[in-house]
Amino acid sequence: MKLVVRYVVAGLTAVLAALVLVGLASTSWWASVIHGRAPALKVLPPIEHSAVFTCAQGFYINPHDGQCRPCPRGTFTSPPSIVECVPLLTCDEISRDIGSLAKFSTGGVKTLFRGRWKGPHVHAIDVLVARPHPGLVDDFKMGKDNLDAIGPHPLIIRPIGHCNDPPMLVFPLYRLGSALNVNAVAAQVEDALELRLQLVEDYASILVHLHHQASSNGAFVMCDADSVGKLLSQFLISDDYRLILNDVDALPLATPTHKIKCGHRELSGDFVGA
Repeated sequence: MKLVVRYVVAGLTAVLAALVLVGLASTSWWASVIHGRAPALKVLPPIEHSAVFTCAQGFYINPHDGQCRPCPRGTFTSPPSIVECVPLLTCDEISRDIGSLAKFSTGGVKTLFRGRWKGPHVHAIDVLVARPHPGLVDDFKMGKDNLDAIGPHPLIIRPIGHCNDPPMLVFPLYRLGSALNVNAVAAQVEDALELRLQLVEDYASILVHLHHQASSNGAFVMCDADSVGKLLSQFLISDDYRLILNDVDALPLATPTHKIKCGHRELSGDFVGA
């Protein structure tokens, strides 16, 4: 019975995500279907330069079989070279090779800066720095631990560098921003419906990984999903229009013997039942 309930809840969540992501923008498409003149589903080519990346971020091409494989823990791929993994940037390398940073935004736990990494190739990057408060630093470090715990997945962001003092994580820049920008992104493609359905499929794949594949002991629960806006803010959209789980600070592991509580107060929102 519990298994049935789990799949029902997962299904309802996917449907809710579909309604959020597909939205009213596809109304004209459905009208065309009803009248027998549906246009072909075709997405425009990805944004410039993204076509050269044949593996997801944090994956490399195995020379023996040509398949994309996850980089070992503590390493990453540095495009345009994706045939080998290199060690994560250290504190010294971050200080030496990353130019001046511009403050972009501040959240409850961390501050986001943007800059450029002057490595073998110049790359735009995001740098997350923990806000200077003991409790917030612990939450920030929990996000790093969660990334390690859930393991590699093509639709989950991977860091390219980290430092413990001060606590910071370095990620490649996703120029399309968070999934809150889905309507603006959809305006860039020839058919918004195919894009939105792809994002819904990606969302379902991420949930399957968190709930059933990331740990044999239980399911990772996305606590920051109590409203539409909060849910969408946890994801990025890649240059090739894929949904990328980005914020894993609040991702506790629920097991049959260890229940979880999201935060220190009762949640309220669109996706929270009475």
